Amino acid sequence: MSRPAWQPPEGIDWTRPALHIAQENGVWAHTVTAYLRKNGLPVRPRGVPLGQRWKQQNRRKNSLDPATLDWTRQDVALGKAHGVCRERIRQLRKAAGLPASGSAEWLAAGGVVTNPSKKYRLPLDRPPGLA
Repeated sequence: MSRPAWQPPEGIDWTRPALHIAQENGVWAHTVTAYLRKNGLPVRPRGVPLGQRWKQQNRRKNSLDPATLDWTRQDVALGKAHGVCRERIRQLRKAAGLPASGSAEWLAAGGVVTNPSKKYRLPLDRPPGLA
């Protein structure tokens, strides 16, 4: 016994993305694309339709204000605290014209090493015999 095929309700705009149609009807996107192919309807390529943009309000990297960050902390610690990766913090630090996290200039400006395993890898914190 085979499973019955999905029958879409009337009035669907088939030019919309399959994912949107699937979410409205409570089925998988693969089910919608299979229906389109079976019935000879064109399958739109993945991604956002031309002329539309992704919603920017859901992107955390745009909501970070460099003036509110504590630049004495390392990039990894700032990234974890604000829910972004350390690379994004590094980009913001560079755009603000601040010294790189872990550099001698950063340490001289009051930078605090928050990860003790990295502490002895920094040039200023190495014991004299290891430098």
